Amino acid sequence: NQKSTDLEKAYDYMIRSQTPESKKDTLSLLCKPKEE
Repeated sequence: NQKSTDLEKAYDYMIRSQTPESKKDTLSLLCKPKEE
């Protein structure tokens, strides 16, 4: 499956352009349950 969506490309770019610290924050945000 080699067709990646614009969303995936944008996400990949966002991750690559971040520092390790902010990347960790992003991942924790994404993995966080919707309910708080």
